[in-house]
Amino acid sequence: MTLRLAVTAECSSIKPFFCYDLPTVQQTISMKVKSSQEVNDPAIMAAILEKIKEKLEDRRMTENITVNWRVHQDGVVFHKEKENTTTVVNKERKTCDL
Repeated sequence: MTLRLAVTAECSSIKPFFCYDLPTVQQTISMKVKSSQEVNDPAIMAAILEKIKEKLEDRRMTENITVNWRVHQDGVVFHKEKENTTTVVNKERKTCDL
């Protein structure tokens, strides 16, 4: 919470409110999806998003949280991985089963 001074006042002067803003934290999560179906299908994307929200609810992490897809410039959320790519694993990454 960040406090900002709007006006100078005496400490003994009681006001009915104070102004503040909540800090915004944005976290991006990358996913690898193994599926024979077209995962960019709106119904499948909605089902995956719902499953993520359920997992957050199970962990009581739903307060002030918005979950949505990041759409790339080409208008697609998921891209197929190229066959001849080398995967670099970050040892600090955490995984979870959906």
